[in-house]
Amino acid sequence: MEILLVDDEVYTIRILQTAIDWEGHGVGQVWSALGVARAKEIVKEHPVDLIICDIEMPKETGLDFLTWIRENRYDTEMILLTCHTDFSYAKQALGLGAYDYCVKPIIVEDIERVIAEALAHIQEKRKMRQAWEEKDYLERRRRIVDRNFWRNTLEGRNGDSPGELLTQAKENNIRLELDDTFCMALFSAKFVDLAGETEPTDYLKITQEYFDRIDPETVLVENANRDKWTVLMKNRDPFGFRKLCMDYLVMQREKRELRLIGCYQTGLYCEELVPAYKKLHETEMMMTFYQENLWDVCRVEQEKLVDVELTADMEQLLYSGRFAEFADDLDNYLQKKQWKHPVSVAALYTLRADICQSLDVYLKGRGISAHSLFLDEELCRRMNESTVSVEHMMRFVRCLAQVVPYENDVTDITNAVKKYIFQHLSEDIVRDSIAEALYMNVDYIARVFKRDTGMSISQYINRERINQAKLLIATSDMPVGDVAESVGYTNFSYFSKIFKQFENCTPREYKLRMKGTAMK
Repeated sequence: MEILLVDDEVYTIRILQTAIDWEGHGVGQVWSALGVARAKEIVKEHPVDLIICDIEMPKETGLDFLTWIRENRYDTEMILLTCHTDFSYAKQALGLGAYDYCVKPIIVEDIERVIAEALAHIQEKRKMRQAWEEKDYLERRRRIVDRNFWRNTLEGRNGDSPGELLTQAKENNIRLELDDTFCMALFSAKFVDLAGETEPTDYLKITQEYFDRIDPETVLVENANRDKWTVLMKNRDPFGFRKLCMDYLVMQREKRELRLIGCYQTGLYCEELVPAYKKLHETEMMMTFYQENLWDVCRVEQEKLVDVELTADMEQLLYSGRFAEFADDLDNYLQKKQWKHPVSVAALYTLRADICQSLDVYLKGRGISAHSLFLDEELCRRMNESTVSVEHMMRFVRCLAQVVPYENDVTDITNAVKKYIFQHLSEDIVRDSIAEALYMNVDYIARVFKRDTGMSISQYINRERINQAKLLIATSDMPVGDVAESVGYTNFSYFSKIFKQFENCTPREYKLRMKGTAMK
């Protein structure tokens, strides 16, 4: 053990160093400090077990030091020394967690007795901590053995017959009887990003603690990705188990904003565990989030899952680009469909495929690039989540309605091109950049624009640049070379050539003409 003596009086430290049989008390190192500042350095650098410290010292007192020790969670005991017999000091010291206090002048026999008691107390704490750590280790080992046994059982690696399972259980010191019944639930967070503030392992720990409150023998088995976990409880009331699972889902949603989906089976015997485990996973794969988000596998098997498909009217709305109306019709349709029966993931996958196919017809008919359209990150995210639930499907569709350009006629396309050119006039504008910005095919845009304006896109760009250049020359003192750069021409000779084509004069001649007009 290591001891620290702290006192601003050197002779007090000398007495303690020489009068106490430290070796006989099992102390291997005695440190000393004449003030709290040095004492803190020693505590930071060495594992001090017991501190004997004077209360009255300049700058910082022994009580200040004790407060610092507790605030920084150092695992050390402290005996305080004081010249005052007033119990208020003792009360304050004990309130801060001091082991004991002694009154100066020091009586060696008294303080040695207190030191011996403190050291014995420290030893007892160490034994208790060691016992707790050993118990915790054994408990964690038992959890691992249990989890591995039941994972192997559920995945069919512990034999097909109840007899083989009982043999494996006995070898692993797991209590199991042939007439035991089980309740099993599978929870999935596959639709939730668990890489946020709380790690997936925390959710598993929270789950284990939650079910342990009811039954410490609850087994939790997670999959490799830790986005699904199975809860296995023995000899539980089916209705009580269902309520327990429902409360768990509500707790995760309200306290941790984690939305899970769960499915369960009850009343299972040993030989039914493997097929039930497979059935849970099959059910979870086809279930969407809806209402309570906890599905009884037996009920799902008995009920008819709803099929959904686009009606002829909804397809026509998509073909004509009336996406807002389509979204409203689809929302009403899906809400009616899932009113009595759940909509499966497979049904939503099929619906999404039908929507994308109809959308493709609309896009191709208008020369719009579907590839460019789905470069939109928000749309891609919504599409990937669209099979989670009817609600998620509608988020995707409404996002689609906002992103896909709806053109009433070719004039809308032409106006969109003109707007883009106006906003980027000083930049290097090419047809591909316009097409990418409008999510449309470049050749289709070029054909529509020329048909609507009688000129090519490049001719229109040059005309707008020259018009802007004329305005700057006439209304500002900018040098002609700067004017050329400001309207997107980096080559002055080329600028002069294009200017002359439109105005039958060079930019400098035009500037002189404008000055002459102004003088008149």
